[in-house]
Amino acid sequence: MKELSTVDDIIEMFDGPSKAARWAKVSDQAVCLWRTREAIPPSTHLRLIIAARKRGYVISKDLLRLDEDDWKELYQLMPNALTAPDSEAAA
Repeated sequence: MKELSTVDDIIEMFDGPSKAARWAKVSDQAVCLWRTREAIPPSTHLRLIIAARKRGYVISKDLLRLDEDDWKELYQLMPNALTAPDSEAAA
């Protein structure tokens, strides 16, 4: 599975900013702000994980900007949709 680790990866997964905006139910300008901020709004994280998984992608920790402990908890719930936490990747 391909890893999504940047906002541009997310936009590319949706085939462009307009389609990403439609998916997120926001304006095209809001998606441009994602790029500027290099962050996806937390309110879309769960839907994003699901959308990525359905398309054969996994989400990286850096994309969601979670600390290691929170990432480990989330990874335990959805190991097939996320990249392994740093501690597990090294094992």
